[in-house]
Amino acid sequence: MYREKSKYSKLEGPLSNVNLNLTSARNQILFSILGKPRIDGMYGEKDGPLNNPQLEKLMVRGVDVGPFKVNGLGLAVESLKTVMADISKQHKDIYDRLSQEGMLVVRYQRPTAKKPIGCPNRPISNHSWGTAIDLKIDGLLDGRGDNKSQHALNVIAPIFNKYKWYWGGTFPTEDSMHFEVSKEKLLEWHNAGLLGPISKRLPEAKIPETTRPASTSSSSRHRSMFDWLQKGDRGPKVVQLQKALKSRGYNLKSDGVFGKKTETALQDFQRKQGLPDNGIVGPKAAAYLLFF
Repeated sequence: MYREKSKYSKLEGPLSNVNLNLTSARNQILFSILGKPRIDGMYGEKDGPLNNPQLEKLMVRGVDVGPFKVNGLGLAVESLKTVMADISKQHKDIYDRLSQEGMLVVRYQRPTAKKPIGCPNRPISNHSWGTAIDLKIDGLLDGRGDNKSQHALNVIAPIFNKYKWYWGGTFPTEDSMHFEVSKEKLLEWHNAGLLGPISKRLPEAKIPETTRPASTSSSSRHRSMFDWLQKGDRGPKVVQLQKALKSRGYNLKSDGVFGKKTETALQDFQRKQGLPDNGIVGPKAAAYLLFF
């Protein structure tokens, strides 16, 4: 295993033209689809075990995905195999330098300035469901929150995006070593009934998914960008939503984070248009934002 810096682990600015049409999967979606990683609801700062028997049935352990072995959600691990095979084909030099820092680890998200240790309602890490992985280049971890990315991570991020994995390099607190199954991919698996007993147990809880429009007209393309966004989502789609609200006179930052201010602005807009003020962007809200 490499332990010395090379051009591949050299730091540079993270890519910006990534995660297009992909959304980070928030806790609300993961709870809805997969349930609680721990049935006792007890999480900590350190990596802990999974203790939900139903969720455990969907996990695989010690699976070789190419450059290393992982534990994680079975579908995520199979997808990761495909990603790694593509990286090997396109960038064998990078593939040979890849290692990992963990995929299935049950804990809180790492603390940030806005959500420090002890903060109430602190999010759980996506690693807790085995749907995220942290990668090392040359055996070295990319530092979190410095707005820098190892060169190799910039190179392979678009490949992860190709298979609907979201890259942490664009998080508000940059986390370039982190890759996670996107909200869109999780919904695809869920709505296809591929998540075993969990999907089959909750047919009434089918979650709306943004679908690709049959038409290639401008209006159809734009409408699909906004469907089913809600508080907690983040990414390029949220930026487009915020820009649409700003064009309507709302004082918002186009930061790609669907927080309280974005929700409040959206609810006000919905009320003014005679729509349910639920703070969720569905097809009707999207149409009113764009065409009325």
